[in-house]
Amino acid sequence: MKKNLLGLIALILITNLSFGQNTVSIDVAKQIGSLHNKYIAQGIQNTPLTNSALKDNFMKIQVDGVDDKTKNEIIDFFTKNNTSKQEEIIMNYLKSTSSRDLYNSTKNLIINAKNFSQVLKDLDLKLEDAKKLTGKEQEILFTLIETSRSSLNFWLPKSSGGQGGGSSYTDTSKINWGAIGYSDGMGAVGALIRTFYLAAGGPLTWGAIVGAIGWGAAWGSGSALLYQLM
Repeated sequence: MKKNLLGLIALILITNLSFGQNTVSIDVAKQIGSLHNKYIAQGIQNTPLTNSALKDNFMKIQVDGVDDKTKNEIIDFFTKNNTSKQEEIIMNYLKSTSSRDLYNSTKNLIINAKNFSQVLKDLDLKLEDAKKLTGKEQEILFTLIETSRSSLNFWLPKSSGGQGGGSSYTDTSKINWGAIGYSDGMGAVGALIRTFYLAAGGPLTWGAIVGAIGWGAAWGSGSALLYQLM
């Protein structure tokens, strides 16, 4: 009963994914994507990577205004919600058919990404479609698109136009970088939802919220890599 009540409170608190007068604009979404790349580079510095090494690395990352309690709350969100559950939570906020269709088509595009130059063009078209949405639906799609864009740039091999961020790991040919890119974008949206809920009981500053979302997306990224390496 208590768990259901807390879930209902959370849904009420984050029905509007905005904080005061701040919203996740394209520029803010790009900032989240940039922070994702910054934090994932710090979070995967141990090779071979293990669950304990990943968490130790991430807990040491300094994010202005974000304490260990908030970090653990975000990790807890990912731990308790697998991909299907995270998508279910996200779909609760995508009420229109157009936003759901755009989310799913963007997901497929990211997962199947092979060449960074091509995926950039494709994501630009998705971004134009996202501009036609409003409110929380738009914020979610902006966050998904821009975080995944940054993620693919980081992860895709240099031969595919990316930075080859995972090149230090053995047998990378077996890793689906597109799947990790989607996990990162979805993780950013999940962190967005979780962080706004936490901020309601906070307070967290707007800068701390953006930092926490970028950090959460990076955590999801590291977890996705670790899962594929196992």
